[in-house]
Amino acid sequence: MLVALVLVPLGALAVSAAAKVRSRAAFTGFAAATADLGRLPARLAAPAATAVVLAEAVLAAALTGALLAPRVLAAPALAGAAVMFAAFAAVLARALAGGTAAACHCFGPSRARVARRHVIRAGVLAVEAATAGAGAVSAPDLLDPAGGSAAGLLVNGCSAVAAVAAVVHLDTLAWLLRRPGQPRRPLEEP
Repeated sequence: MLVALVLVPLGALAVSAAAKVRSRAAFTGFAAATADLGRLPARLAAPAATAVVLAEAVLAAALTGALLAPRVLAAPALAGAAVMFAAFAAVLARALAGGTAAACHCFGPSRARVARRHVIRAGVLAVEAATAGAGAVSAPDLLDPAGGSAAGLLVNGCSAVAAVAAVVHLDTLAWLLRRPGQPRRPLEEP
């Protein structure tokens, strides 16, 4: 039973979508970041941001459904999540290569500029979702929560919560783990 392989992308997408719409200011900041990072005209910022949030919410719902019907929904939901995370990685990589000063806003308001760690995070999530999707095709029973023990579900759930927390709070972790001698800057909003 590897339910955590579904729970990690599910949690990341759900937290991401919720953080972007938790307030008008959060969504406005994300729309501005979408325009900056995607090199879009200002008039397309809100529609593009809305499409991203809706896609995240739909994929989170599909992954929730995958927990209920893993044989039917796990592979397509995980494939969709892999494509979404890969697209995020590509957009962030292009913005980083272009020298952007924009903040990521991946998990809500942030002042942290797009950095290599954001590209890596999105890439790791894409690989994890693709790997889980391949597992869903070859061994769907491993993703079925009904096939496991209560202890196994607890371990999977706790592992997924820890992984999602690390993904969401990556900038804070990077600040905490900075090299000795780096300037001390106050924590930035995640």
